[in-house]
Amino acid sequence: MDNTILASFSSSFSSLDLRGLAMGEFDHVKLMKIEQKYLLSELGLAICMWSLVEDYLCDVLVATIDATNKTPFVESYYAVPSVENKIRMTNAALGVAAKGRKTLLSKWGTLLNRLNRKRKLRNELAHCQVIGQYHPRTEVFLVPYGNLHHYQRIPGLSGVPSPEPEYALKRLFSKDVRQRQDSFYTLARQLDEFAQMVAEKLGTTPKVPPPKAKPRGGSQPLKRPSSTDS
Repeated sequence: MDNTILASFSSSFSSLDLRGLAMGEFDHVKLMKIEQKYLLSELGLAICMWSLVEDYLCDVLVATIDATNKTPFVESYYAVPSVENKIRMTNAALGVAAKGRKTLLSKWGTLLNRLNRKRKLRNELAHCQVIGQYHPRTEVFLVPYGNLHHYQRIPGLSGVPSPEPEYALKRLFSKDVRQRQDSFYTLARQLDEFAQMVAEKLGTTPKVPPPKAKPRGGSQPLKRPSSTDS
């Protein structure tokens, strides 16, 4: 591997420690380990981005409720483990609170469809395996659930001949995961804006008031990293 290629990898994986990889030691196994760390960091960030979606979905639910104390409703929302049921819960509340308000319901219908599509993409990331191969080229990718039983028929992983077309493996690379990060973040922002719209139209408050005293050890809100962040 020449200096140009190594420099390219050093740039791509700038957050990783490449100091121990001298030219003569840079082999397929070490390259796969570097790519695996990078891919897993992207995967972790994508899951964090999805948590924003669920948080702002809760804001939509809260905005439908005309009550002084909304904490019991928030606690009920987070007591539901399935995101699918969280969506159903919010949809039911909005259907009652915004009955007859065509603009709100139309916009919610669009967001609801988007939520259900993105939910499936999130599930693929939450239930996947990391696979690496070095033939015909070194690469690491995610295999969503339901696809893993095909992987032994893929060239480079098992040494068997090329698989039949019906055994094509669904692979997710770092760029695919980054695209999902961005789409989750965009959806979260749209839900946030919609929650404020609902509150304005219904005359409610969009969020639970913050506590009077800042809790000790509280974490800072997640900020979407930009391409210039290190």
